[in-house]
Amino acid sequence: MNLFMFSLTGKALDWILQLTLNSLTTWDQVTVAFLSKFIPLEKMTKLRSNIANFKEEPDESLYDAWRD
Repeated sequence: MNLFMFSLTGKALDWILQLTLNSLTTWDQVTVAFLSKFIPLEKMTKLRSNIANFKEEPDESLYDAWRD
């Protein structure tokens, strides 16, 4: 978890550097904080719905099913 900040750039890196040291101590806390900061609730809801309702037809490739 200590290396997570090195995978960030731009606004995400600025955000994590502004946090109080040790304010996020679990991956769950990091996930909630990051998603609430950078992904609007409506978009997250839509993405979860797309994943939960994903359906591949018998003659359809996985690539084509996900692309639609």
